[in-house]
Amino acid sequence: MKKIEFLDSAKAEIARYVGKSGEFALVEDLIEQCKIRLTTDEIVSLYEHIRDESGRLEDEWREEFLEIFSNIEAFLPDVRY
Repeated sequence: MKKIEFLDSAKAEIARYVGKSGEFALVEDLIEQCKIRLTTDEIVSLYEHIRDESGRLEDEWREEFLEIFSNIEAFLPDVRY
């Protein structure tokens, strides 16, 4: 799978599961692939997609996202309220 296809697929799947559960537990394997394969800009894009498409408030999942992608906080947009 090409990287752009992987990114698009990962963004959709992760946002769907975060939308359902408010957490990342159901997509741990996919998250691990993202940690290996994605650049900082792509991880920010993933964050923005989850924010925009999951239907969940950022406060519900941002902390867990930051635990997973521990060096990304400085690159993320401010929380929307």
